[in-house]
Amino acid sequence: MDMLRVRSLFVFVLVFATSVTFFICVVVTLHQQQQRRQRAVSADAVAATDRPRRLAKDAAVARFTPPFPHESRPHPENLFRPPSAKPAQSNRTPGTGTQRQQGSHFRFDSALPALPPKKTNLSRAFETDRKSALAFREAVERAAGCDRTVFLSTVDSAYVMMAANLYMTSFAPFGVNYVFVGTDRGACRLLRVQVPSVVCVSYFADTDGNRSSNWGSSNFRRKTHYKTKIVLETLRMGLTAVIVDLDIVFFRNPLPFMTCASCDVQIQSDVSEGNSGFYMARPTNASIELHDRAMHIAATNPRLSNQKALGQTIGIMRRRRRIRTSTLDRKQFPCGVKYYEDMSVMFTGDVTCDDCVIVHNNWIISQDAKIYRFKETGMWQVDAGGYYTDPDRKYLAYGNPMDFGRNATLGEEKNALRAALFLGALLNRTVILPAFHCHGCVYGACRNPGRRCALNTFFRITSFDQEFSGLYREHVFLLHPKVPDSVKRNQSGEVLICSGALPSMIVGSTVQVLMAANTTSGPTEKELLDWFDTGSLAEFAVLRFHSLYGMFQSVEFILSSSSSSSSNIQDWYKEFAKRLSRGLKRTDYRQY
Repeated sequence: MDMLRVRSLFVFVLVFATSVTFFICVVVTLHQQQQRRQRAVSADAVAATDRPRRLAKDAAVARFTPPFPHESRPHPENLFRPPSAKPAQSNRTPGTGTQRQQGSHFRFDSALPALPPKKTNLSRAFETDRKSALAFREAVERAAGCDRTVFLSTVDSAYVMMAANLYMTSFAPFGVNYVFVGTDRGACRLLRVQVPSVVCVSYFADTDGNRSSNWGSSNFRRKTHYKTKIVLETLRMGLTAVIVDLDIVFFRNPLPFMTCASCDVQIQSDVSEGNSGFYMARPTNASIELHDRAMHIAATNPRLSNQKALGQTIGIMRRRRRIRTSTLDRKQFPCGVKYYEDMSVMFTGDVTCDDCVIVHNNWIISQDAKIYRFKETGMWQVDAGGYYTDPDRKYLAYGNPMDFGRNATLGEEKNALRAALFLGALLNRTVILPAFHCHGCVYGACRNPGRRCALNTFFRITSFDQEFSGLYREHVFLLHPKVPDSVKRNQSGEVLICSGALPSMIVGSTVQVLMAANTTSGPTEKELLDWFDTGSLAEFAVLRFHSLYGMFQSVEFILSSSSSSSSNIQDWYKEFAKRLSRGLKRTDYRQY
């Protein structure tokens, strides 16, 4: 009887405990549902008020994360792990939605539900006609050759010169299989003016191709997605695609250094993330899925560039063991920070990078500044309009030999530059820029061996080019192999103009000193023309000045007190004074 009571009591306790547990579970579930509803209402309220950017980003992530098929994949290499590093092993079981990575506290949940695609103006920009699509496929198939690999670069009309330089410095010398893809109807035609034999096919019909798009602008973000589109189409053809931005120069053929055969994507490092300006994508299901999802982002979220879209998608696919990626060696494939700044490269000859395969001229704003930096570091080959090879053009060069201290030097050198630009215009000579002292520069490029800086260290190149494009040359111009020997050998001795504003200095005995009649105000316009336009110095191809310190005071006097009876000449002087003011806008090395 006692045993029966014990059994009955045990059953009662068990039933009671089960009922209580069930009741608690129901209460917790209802509470969680209520919290989710409250968060949803709160999120809707926030979206309508003060946090649209954050919610737009969250929505973008949700858009491109539909459920993945249940398929077992190897664990990917870390996106920023060198290709030689041993990849981590996966503990993922096919078909499971939630799991924990070995040795990590990060939990990877099941995929988010897909949202229906939304038609936007940006998605329509990627549409193309059947004829253009067929021409693109034929050009890529023909270029790919036996190794089934093709280098792809997008180009619009505003960046034709950059495309020509990429061809001359990289594609042609190393004989790689390439295709330039025009994003507007005139790009290929303009590119063939510079390089008649170039392979270029018009694929898109962008209406904003004639305007440069700087990094971070809405047009820049929109145009970057053209790269994703052409890579996706190339992968669907069963070809390996290597995307190459126009601001890249090859030192060697990159293909032998991209050897991770098991990787779906190999991408250049951009300091803190992958750089979509240079990467290889192999024609695997994972690569196609990556670019397809990135295109979906482009069509639904115009605030993201293709680099951000690819980076976010790679992150999600890697967490789900859907893709294998590796980062290219940073020493072999340096970005702009790693090459120009970390290696302290300002001018041609500052460093010899034996390990470099390519260099990416990024981390500097504007196409004008990138071209200028290419020129100063000996990486520019475009000779449009006889930029280098004109044998009849005459030049004016000068130096900045004195250091006036951290606070005064830049002001003196700026005035000397103003004087040089005026003399160049007056004498019909092109100014060869000097090197500047680096006082105040905080970037690594300024720690070059000579501790001398280029124009872009202090002045905005875009503003300077708007006023003086074609009227100046880079500091290392005479070192370029395309400059005729007749120009290089025909240089005058150093000349120094004495005036009352000239600081005291010691000059060598070989310097020719010219004295103005009025040493207080400096030389007049007539004296300058007599010395350098009709005198013995006029015959030299390169007229060299020791320095132009103190000359701007004379230039200001000439500009403000022209005695010419011609109103056109007086107007020219007034306008030139305004150009000097507009063209010399202060900035920093990266042109921010």
